Formats: sequence, C-alpha cells, structure tokens
Amino acid sequence: EDGIVVFNTESCTIFAVDINSGEQLWSWWMGDPLMSTPTIANGIVYSSYPCGYNNYGYESNATNMDYNSITANQNVGNYSHAIVAFELKTGKIIWQKRIEGDILSAPIEDNGTLHIVTFAGVYYTMDAKTGEFYSANRCRATSAPVISNGRSYYSQRGDIAGESVSERLTGYNFELNTIDFITPNKRAAYLDKDVQRNSKLKSESTSSDAGNGFGGGAPASSNWQSANETIGQSNVSSLQNFYGSRIATNGKLQYNMMGDTLFCMDSESGKEQWKFDIAGNLHEEGGYLATAPILVGDYVITATLHGDVLVMNNSNGKIVYTYKTNEPIRSQPIAMNGWIYVTTTSGYLYAINTGDKTITGWPMLGVDNKHSNKII
Repeated sequence: EDGIVVFNTESCTIFAVDINSGEQLWSWWMGDPLMSTPTIANGIVYSSYPCGYNNYGYESNATNMDYNSITANQNVGNYSHAIVAFELKTGKIIWQKRIEGDILSAPIEDNGTLHIVTFAGVYYTMDAKTGEFYSANRCRATSAPVISNGRSYYSQRGDIAGESVSERLTGYNFELNTIDFITPNKRAAYLDKDVQRNSKLKSESTSSDAGNGFGGGAPASSNWQSANETIGQSNVSSLQNFYGSRIATNGKLQYNMMGDTLFCMDSESGKEQWKFDIAGNLHEEGGYLATAPILVGDYVITATLHGDVLVMNNSNGKIVYTYKTNEPIRSQPIAMNGWIYVTTTSGYLYAINTGDKTITGWPMLGVDNKHSNKII
C-alpha cells in the first residue's frame, strides 16, 4: 500500500520497505516466533507477536518493542500475545492490546472494524483505529472470518466432549445479532490432534522446525498448546502455514476446503450447491489434501497435495484446466493476468501461463491488503 511492502520474518522482525528500491523504511524486532501475516488498511499496519507474562505483568525477549504501551486485560495470565497497530509510513506504534494466543493467518479489517481469530479459537472484534474491544467470543473458531453482506462467515469446531472431531460453518448476521445458519458437522480428521500427531505433516513439520532452531519442539512463547487443542497442529511451521477451512466469496456464493472436500454454498442460507472430493488419505498425510480456494473470473482454483492445480467452473465445480507440478502444494495460490503462481513443500515456486486473461485478480494471500478473501 502507498508503495510500501510489509512482511514478517519467523525470527523475529516486521519490516517495511520501499517497493521500488527495497530501501528499509522501518522495522521492529517483535519476538520469536512470528506466525501471522501483517495486514494493511487505511495507512495502518496490524500484526501480532508473543510477549510472555509473569505475575508482575509483561515480559519478552524482544529488544526494542515499546511494552509500556500495551493495554492490559484483567487476567494477565491467560494472554500470551499482543496485537499491535503501526503507522504504515513511519512504524510508530499507535496502540497495542493483549490477546489470547497468536493470530490465525492474519488480522481482517472491514469497514473500520478489526476481526481476529486466535489459535486458541477466540474471535475478537475491535475498533481498527483505537484498538477498543467490541467483543470476544470463545467459539472454537478454526479459520479467520470473511465479512460480506452484513455477515461474518467462519469455520468452528462442532464436536463436544467425547465426540469425534468435527467442523462446521457459521454465518453470523451483524445487523440482527443472530446466527443465520450453521452447516451440518463434518468429520474433521484434519483438526484432530491425535490424527495429526501420527501424520506425515507432523514428521515434515518437526524436521522443518529442527532446521530452524526448534529442535526441542515449538517454544512455549508460541502458545502451541492452545493451538493443538483447537486445530490439532503443534509445530511452528505447520501453524505458520495453517489457513484452515476459510471461506472465499463473491457475495452470492461461498467456497471453502474442508480437509478433503471443496464445498460451494449459498451465502444467504449456507445450503450446499455442489461439492468436489479430493483424492488422498487424510489420516496418513495430515492437514488438508488441498489448499484454500481462490476466486478469479468464472473460476474457483485450488491446488492439491498430489501437485495438481485445478481450475474449476465456479457455478458447477467442473474441472476446466488441470496443471501438474508433481510436487505437494499446501499454500493458497495467487493468480494475475492469466498466470497462476504456487509454492510447493519442496521449496519451489511454479509460474503457470494459462493463456486465459480472465484468470486474474488474486495477487496475494487473502486477495488484498486487508486479507478479505472476497471478490466484490
């Protein structure tokens, strides 16, 4: 935004640089590990970081964050992280607030309100300018929300004690302060900590963490225990890459990947329009068998653990194009000007020239600086 690109590094700094020259404009060393993506909205940058706690208040291993400006919640012991707002051009701290765990994916800004879901499954809404809390709902949310048509759409755990792990989608109406719909529960091995503990993803994530200085496992500062209870992941790398069953919407229809199935649903009622099953073994592989979908033109696009990039008709789910990379893909693609870009778990970036100029309009994670995940 405004010629500035902002990004987090795992250890442990947020940077703002000039997009043309690469000149560093400002940075803050925030803490280890950082597991969410920054959001920019209306000249403000939002991010989160671990800041620890003890009986006296706040502490951290950070060297230059201004902890005096953190606003405390009453029960300090339950809040391991903070959300912070910076001026985009200067890096000046505008406000900081304590939250219960790191932010899942990224903060979401919509019409002056900040929506965040933590790895602990708590859904907060805040004033984006002042940081004032509007609400906090311990609803076991499993994805960042998407705000559209006066509603908040998000996924959440649907099981109760003793039941098999399941997930469902919720459509909450802000104007009426009511829940418009809750979809039927779907079995969710991809969120089950016992399944994930024995999966290939767990082995791969443990190896990645060890190569990144976490040979003893994720540090306590990450508050991975809360994440493990909610989404079944417990490694730094798997938490950083977790996007969940997040909805993408064009207003009328919404699309999301729930483990091994891509669903298309009516945005008003939550009624299923069509679904597409992804081949593979959820229990063995771990995580999701395909990525969160993106919407471009008349298409919905997802990429699979088998290495296939699937371009599908968004009205009926029929495959229009298939592109094979032959490498596992776990991260949401982007698409611009007829090109699709995907990264693989092997560390490669693939650029696919589709020749179809209507495949455009999704240039970054979550489509825009606000990570709205919606096409208007």
